[in-house]
Amino acid sequence: MTEMKLLAAQRLKKFRTDVLKLGLSEMARKAGLHKQTLSSFENGMSTNMNHLHHYHKLTDETNEQQFIDLIHQLLKDMKNGN
Repeated sequence: MTEMKLLAAQRLKKFRTDVLKLGLSEMARKAGLHKQTLSSFENGMSTNMNHLHHYHKLTDETNEQQFIDLIHQLLKDMKNGN
């Protein structure tokens, strides 16, 4: 499960940088989180999956499907033990 947590964290970090086009500080500010809290989550050191809400909240209609696809793939990987 630790590998899955790290994989999820890495994919969400990539989503933040590549899709949302937000730096760590900007994302943390917009989400109302401390930068270190978000960094810990994206580095797989936090198990607080409530942070998913912040990524979704900053997703707009142009990239909503990409977020849904990301979550769907993570769930499939968990089911298959990848």
